Amino acid sequence: MQRKTNMIYTPNCHIPIGEAIKNPDGTLAIRIKRNSSNQYDEISLDNLYQSAVMKAIPSTNAETRIKQGLAE
Repeated sequence: MQRKTNMIYTPNCHIPIGEAIKNPDGTLAIRIKRNSSNQYDEISLDNLYQSAVMKAIPSTNAETRIKQGLAE
């Protein structure tokens, strides 16, 4: 089994997250494979960040905080 060099892993337990890619339009994304199938999906880092903030901060101010770069 050949390892992909662009794979991203969690820092502590080294659990594979996905493959880091750069789309033709220049956006950065993660390509994720569904377990036990040959199905892949991609999510841009911008979309991933926004989704994480919206879930972690379930308030009406979350979208405003993302736009301002204050989501921490």
